[in-house]
Amino acid sequence: QGTEADLLKIAMINIQKHIDEKYQDNVRMLLQVHDELLFEVKSDIVEPVAKELKHLMESAHTFDVPMVADAKSGNNWAEMKPV
Repeated sequence: QGTEADLLKIAMINIQKHIDEKYQDNVRMLLQVHDELLFEVKSDIVEPVAKELKHLMESAHTFDVPMVADAKSGNNWAEMKPV
């Protein structure tokens, strides 16, 4: 669990740098819940942003086995669908 927490922190730092450089006010990291991150994203850029953030999470560190992240979007928790 400790390693996973460290990996998520690395991913969060990389993601925030990416958001600051590329998306400024169009994407906001809102919340971390265990191994999940919640973002607010302008509706017209959800798919490309989700793909980029998924890649950043999966590449936080390289292991012999791949780390896999899922991306979902929706107007609320009940409407979340895979991206």
